[in-house]
Amino acid sequence: MKTTWLVLLFALCAAVGVLFACSSSTSSGDDDQTNDDDNDASPADDDDNDDDDVSPGSLTVENVTQSACLSNSYDPTTSPIDVVQPSWDKGVLKIENLYAYANCGLKLAVDVTSSGNTVTVTETGTGTAAHCECPYNFSYEIHGIDIPGVTLIIQRQDLGATTPSSIFQLELPLGAENKQWLVPLADAFMAGDPTVEPFTAKYAGCDYYHYSDAVFMVRQDQDMYHVFSYDWYDLDNPGNYDPTCHMPVPVTIGTLAAGNYNFGAPSCAKTDGSWSMLTFAVTIP
Repeated sequence: MKTTWLVLLFALCAAVGVLFACSSSTSSGDDDQTNDDDNDASPADDDDNDDDDVSPGSLTVENVTQSACLSNSYDPTTSPIDVVQPSWDKGVLKIENLYAYANCGLKLAVDVTSSGNTVTVTETGTGTAAHCECPYNFSYEIHGIDIPGVTLIIQRQDLGATTPSSIFQLELPLGAENKQWLVPLADAFMAGDPTVEPFTAKYAGCDYYHYSDAVFMVRQDQDMYHVFSYDWYDLDNPGNYDPTCHMPVPVTIGTLAAGNYNFGAPSCAKTDGSWSMLTFAVTIP
C-alpha cells in the first residue's frame, strides 16, 4: 500500500512539473503581435524592446543661445519665420531656429523629452512680456540620443500663451554621417487648381545636394501656410550642390474651407546665404 502511494505521489509531481514547463514555453514563444513581445519586426507597437527607443532620462539640453531682436519692423507674412535647420554632428543634435517670431521680452528656456523614438523639444518663453514681437535666432544642442533615427518635434510656448504651438516636425536618420538638413533655394512657388481637393501648392527648388532625398514640411501659422523643403549634406564631405532647378512638384496642403489664404516658402541663396520668402495668395471657392 505504501508503495502504491509513493508511485501516485511521484506521478502527481511529474504532472505538475510538465504543466509549469509548458506554461513557460508558451510564454517565451508567444508571437502575439497585438501587444508586441519582441518577436515581430515592427517597432511601432513594441512595448518590450527598447532598441529603437531613446534611453529614458538620457537627453539633456546644452549651449542655449538667443540673439537680440533682429528687426523691429519685421513682417512674418512676407519674411521667413521659424526656419529650423538641424544638424547631427558627432552624436550631438544641434538645432538652429532662424527668425523665431516671439514676444520682445522673451528669455529662451529649452526643455526636451522623449517617447519611443520621438524627441520633443519645447522652446519656452520666460521673462516679462512686452507690447511687441520680433524675430530671434535660437540655437541649442540635444545630447544623449542613442538610436539611429528620431522624429524631431519642436514646439514653442511664447510669453502669455497657455499651450505650446507646433513649429517643426521631421524624421531625421542619424547614422554614421555628420549631416545638416538645409532649406534650399526656392525658384518658384505657386498655387495649384483651387477648385480641386485637396488643395496643392507647386514648389520648384534649386541647389539641392541630394534632391532624391528631399522632403517637405507644411505648417499652418494662423491664417498663413508655410511650405518648407529640406535637403541635407554631409558635414565632413559636403561635395557640390546641383544648381539645377527642378520642375514644380505638387505639395499637398489639405482640404481647405472656402475663403482667402496666404502661403509662403522660405528660400536660401547658396551664393551668399541670404534669406527671402516666396509668397502667393489664393481664394478657395
